[in-house]
Amino acid sequence: MFSPIQIQHHLLRKVTLEAIEQPDQTGKQKLDFAYRYQRDEGDDSLWHANLNVTFGPHQDESPSEFVGEIEVEGCFFVNAEPSDTDSKELKDFVKMSAGSLLYSSIREIVVNLTSRTRNGALELPTIDPRMFLQESVSKAKHSKKAPKKKAGKKKA
Repeated sequence: MFSPIQIQHHLLRKVTLEAIEQPDQTGKQKLDFAYRYQRDEGDDSLWHANLNVTFGPHQDESPSEFVGEIEVEGCFFVNAEPSDTDSKELKDFVKMSAGSLLYSSIREIVVNLTSRTRNGALELPTIDPRMFLQESVSKAKHSKKAPKKKAGKKKA
């Protein structure tokens, strides 16, 4: 069975990526999200969404291996009953689903680009799609501790 929300198209709006060469350890990778969505003015079954993800080091930590920003926008078709088109449940479903689909696209772009660097692939963490229901996702901060590189340490 297909989902009631289908992506019509999505495109890349912005890509910046810098691989930072590190001698040993890296700190936490900080992620910031900015998300917007709206219904199409001419067609109640179409929705537009834009997701911007920036990543880089926490200021108080060791540097991270990558600094970058990816922005993707998409157009989504939503199959809903006419009586449901203004419901809060439908709006929440679209907001959460569209954000999740766009973030999946960003994760794929980041791993594809970073896998071609000396630092190796950066896998952005999976997220709880309910985060897109927050009033201001851009204020939500999410961190992922980068795996430590093994350095021949002896156990005590």
